[in-house]
Amino acid sequence: MISIAVVLWIVVPALASTYLIYLANSAKVVEERQVWASPERSDSVVREQLGLSLTWSPPPAIVAPAWDGVVQAVYVKVGDVISSGSSLTKIQGVDRIAYGSREPFTRPLEVGMEGADVAELNSLLESRGLRHASAARFTWETRIGVREFAKSIGAGESVAVFDPSWLVYLPRSVTVNELALVVGAPAPAAGQHLVEPKAEVSSAAVVDVETAKGLLQSEEGTTIAVVPVPEGAEVELAGEPLTLDDKRTAIASASLKTVQSHVSNEAKATIIDTIAKSPTNLWVLPSTSVYVDSQGTTCVTVKRDSRVSGLRVDIRGVQQTSTSVAADFEDGDLFALDPRGIATTCS
Repeated sequence: MISIAVVLWIVVPALASTYLIYLANSAKVVEERQVWASPERSDSVVREQLGLSLTWSPPPAIVAPAWDGVVQAVYVKVGDVISSGSSLTKIQGVDRIAYGSREPFTRPLEVGMEGADVAELNSLLESRGLRHASAARFTWETRIGVREFAKSIGAGESVAVFDPSWLVYLPRSVTVNELALVVGAPAPAAGQHLVEPKAEVSSAAVVDVETAKGLLQSEEGTTIAVVPVPEGAEVELAGEPLTLDDKRTAIASASLKTVQSHVSNEAKATIIDTIAKSPTNLWVLPSTSVYVDSQGTTCVTVKRDSRVSGLRVDIRGVQQTSTSVAADFEDGDLFALDPRGIATTCS
């Protein structure tokens, strides 16, 4: 029994060792395969900030035509917006209407008369849904419209002649800052200011952010140097788009009302956003593909026409597992998802 145990004690380990050697010699080493991928352009946008240097100017005052009588009612107050068609006041029982004609009405108009002011009168009647002619001639249709208009403002039931004192010339819509109409007072004389409008943004030049902040803090001696908005970039203020002038150094006049609606009265400056698409050389790569070579340069490993080399990249942003880089990839380039083992220098 002792001899059998001894034999087993010697033979079994030898057999096990021999089997392990066989397995080791017969095992095949699986070579790790590199995975290559095509780079993807970034479709994000780049948001930056610029400033606006604001200039404020008062619009022309609204003046009285030739009136007689006493002010019986006033229909506007400080802070109201006066636009074409707004009723301003009642004098001699007639409501006087602000109207945005090209020029002030200066003469009474009746059947048979012609001219630019007659064309304006027909436009006025049309805007109020009244009978009118379609040309610069005072026709019987115009007369019917004038009679309807006169009745609507309290000027009489059977009026045949248009009276220019019914209207107050309004160059453009304004906000009331001061008002010279007082109930019970004599009607203002011809040419007297009825309404002093609030100042409005008359220009908005593009400046850098620091200049705008200096203006907002009323820093004396702030140097104002306009800067152009980069080509392709759009501008916004509080989420609303603004239109630039042809030189891209100022806000176009059509957008000045939008600027004014988002700033305090007579503020010297404000901050705007610029929004641009990512540059064409901006790419999004998996973070595992980006490494630093022995010279401290940030790289990716690229296969270009079957040749493997390092390509320098500049990191622009990191988000979780992806990295935004600026790089000069070419059409057909592939990059290594995991460059360990094949990483090359790009310095």
